[in-house]
Amino acid sequence: MLDLPAIHFLCRHSYHQRCLGESDRECPQCAIQHRMISEIRRTQEANADRHDLFFEQLDSEEDGFSVIADYFSRNTMAFAKLV
Repeated sequence: MLDLPAIHFLCRHSYHQRCLGESDRECPQCAIQHRMISEIRRTQEANADRHDLFFEQLDSEEDGFSVIADYFSRNTMAFAKLV
């Protein structure tokens, strides 16, 4: 049971207000995972216009379908700009 005041995050974790720092805006337990996901997303967005990397990998692999499937599974294609 939590003593009041308590802070409840959307991830369903809850903490005593006194246990969190003044600047804690995200769940301490989930923060590392959120930062990792954000970094992956930033990297994908940065590489979205690097079509040369995709074609180099496609040319070097024996099975081109696996390369394309890998790009789609990582949602990399979603960041590519359509002309």
